[in-house]
Amino acid sequence: MEIQNSTQSVTTVIKGLTIYIIASIVSSVVKIIAVLMNLGTIMCAASTGDMGGAIASLGFTAIITLIVGLAVLYGIWLYYSGLQQFAPELDEVGTKAVGNLSNAALLMLIAQILTMVGIFVPIIGSVIAMILVVIAFVLNIVGYSALRNSASLNSLGQDGAKQLFTGFIFAIIAVCVSWIPVLSWIAAIVLNILYWVYLFKGWGKIRQSLQ
Repeated sequence: MEIQNSTQSVTTVIKGLTIYIIASIVSSVVKIIAVLMNLGTIMCAASTGDMGGAIASLGFTAIITLIVGLAVLYGIWLYYSGLQQFAPELDEVGTKAVGNLSNAALLMLIAQILTMVGIFVPIIGSVIAMILVVIAFVLNIVGYSALRNSASLNSLGQDGAKQLFTGFIFAIIAVCVSWIPVLSWIAAIVLNILYWVYLFKGWGKIRQSLQ
């Protein structure tokens, strides 16, 4: 029963990550489209004087962004729930490691809520959200690093934990690279894809090791 519970909790983690990543990608695309649509609408309204249409368009894109944001929120919550279920099944080292990951997920959850509030009330909470994300990054790197040493995981599971750690290193590099001008976004996309691949492979191996 304990093994079955562990497998189910890791499956929940993977489902949460899947929803979160897909929703995040969609969110980024929607934001780009929204900016282009809003820019075109505002320019059109400025030339025709139809401000009502511009306001309606802005409201529509805000609603779409909100819906996608809720999907991101659900993905994080599901991921957090899976981690909470998985932590008690591990030894002390593993429990503390997953505890750090859970705390990071909780901070990301709060940051996402603050970001969504910012859709309708710009700037409010943005600084706090950014601080929470930075703290979450630190907790994630500490958690993934410690999880590699959990005695509750066999060699396959520890290999998966190592891949999680490596993947998160890619994520950190992607964030750093994104600040560098000239084609930095391409490098960031490639690094993020590597992060996602390692993320799913890592948790997949951990789940497989529990079966």
